[in-house]
Amino acid sequence: MSIPWTDWQFWVATVVALLALWLVLRNLLPPGWLPFTKRRGKETKASLTVGGKPVDRK
Repeated sequence: MSIPWTDWQFWVATVVALLALWLVLRNLLPPGWLPFTKRRGKETKASLTVGGKPVDRK
């Protein structure tokens, strides 16, 4: 059995499989390891407020 290089369905299925693999690996690997993924900037934490006023830290 040989690979059907001339069959258009083979190429469509190959592209879909590669896209699915990229989407899975994008969620498993750290940002920046795969092409077309950006490193995320430093995350900032939200301040806790109650009624619009900041809560004092103890």
